[in-house]
Amino acid sequence: MTLVVDGSLGASYARRVLDAIVSSYSTIYTEEYVELPLTMNPSSGLLNSGYDYYECVDVLSADTTEVLNYLEDKKTNYPNFRSSVTGYSYEDLYDIYKMLYDYEIPSLYANVMTGPQVRNADKLCRNLTQSIESSVQNEQVYQEREAYLSGLIQNYSEKNRELINYHYHNDANDSGTDYILKNVEAYDDNQSKQITYDSLILEYVEIDKTLRSSAIRRAYTQQLLDTFQAAGGVGGDEASHAAIESEINKYEQTLVDYYQIVNQTSMEHNRSLSADYLQTTSSTRVWPSINTKLYLAIGFVFFFLVGCALAVVVGRSRDFVEYFMYVDKKTGLPNRDRVDAMMARLEKQGLLPSHFTCMCFQFTSLNHLSREYGYSVGNHVLRDFAGLVAALGTEESFIGSNGAGQIVGFFRECNAVKAEAILEVLDEQIQEYNSLNPDYAIEYRAASATSDDEKEFNIRDLLRCAFKKLRDANKPQPETAHETV
Repeated sequence: MTLVVDGSLGASYARRVLDAIVSSYSTIYTEEYVELPLTMNPSSGLLNSGYDYYECVDVLSADTTEVLNYLEDKKTNYPNFRSSVTGYSYEDLYDIYKMLYDYEIPSLYANVMTGPQVRNADKLCRNLTQSIESSVQNEQVYQEREAYLSGLIQNYSEKNRELINYHYHNDANDSGTDYILKNVEAYDDNQSKQITYDSLILEYVEIDKTLRSSAIRRAYTQQLLDTFQAAGGVGGDEASHAAIESEINKYEQTLVDYYQIVNQTSMEHNRSLSADYLQTTSSTRVWPSINTKLYLAIGFVFFFLVGCALAVVVGRSRDFVEYFMYVDKKTGLPNRDRVDAMMARLEKQGLLPSHFTCMCFQFTSLNHLSREYGYSVGNHVLRDFAGLVAALGTEESFIGSNGAGQIVGFFRECNAVKAEAILEVLDEQIQEYNSLNPDYAIEYRAASATSDDEKEFNIRDLLRCAFKKLRDANKPQPETAHETV
């Protein structure tokens, strides 16, 4: 796209006009083709559509699985995207739907099968019977295909056994491999098929998996059919029906609410991808008469600034590598790889010195805070807890994250009495923190093990003692175990 304007209007005028055209195009394009809602729609009003309770839960389970698979793909391909509108990342939403699928769906199934709860057993049984019959028909199709593939594989094997004879065929222009590939075909099929043994085996295995899965599903459906047939016309009383209907309606609304969040997050993500693409593929160039000396001066200043920036980056490259590779982003502490490296270094140095103490800390309220207030709050409180633990260290100590809210520390010149004092100081700091933040209180367990007291002078054995004490922290062992609520 080219725009020619009067030179008296200036280069900035032409640039502004072209930028406005590109901006308008970007807006229209994203609204028309990119910023579209998801094609998946959560089911609603199932109870008013003639479905029985079990069928309602089955449909809700399928809806949850569909969105879960979508989010799993998104979180894998775009792990760093976080919506500025909803505040959620794809990984956050995946964790929410995974929790719904792992806990809420089984709970609904369990409540339906308790009794069981049935609105119209006859109609439900007819639907289950039709499902079983359809499964049997599909299995017959797959079995025919499986038998066909089995014949092809057998033919291929017989041809392959004669490979040595074909390899030394009298016709020098006819190699054994080409002959086999051109002549492998089913005995009862006149069509020649050029195939490979691997593709045959893989397809055969996939069909066998499908048949086995179908048989398991059909047996399960048959068990359900027997259960619902035994219930008679209607299963459960009015009170239990009202309870299960309330749970189904509540879960429907939950899916609708979270689907709106997923939809908004996806639309914003699509919009950002489109904007990045248009920014990459479009540019505006203006050719006015220029002052060569001025632009040379600007170029000199620019390269000077870039050179200074590169010098700073090169000088800090080690710090950048250290941060991205060996720092846990949730706690700000050295990550598990750094902990392993430290333990390997201590093992290489030989036996541990006297008064060497291992401490381990478990942040136990992470799941509660994340479930009640969201993952961002849980991660923020975890980072505060890690900061309080890190403040206990000295230049001679090492404190790092072991993952899953667990922190380990290695302290030189620290006997059991000093370790106990350190843990008491941490208790006081945690209590002060909890008094200032009663809604986001820190709950944790801590334990220590000293080389002299445990008679262990290998870092892994000593750390194992500390973890054992941490697991026994609920037992009455006040010398080395603490728990704060």
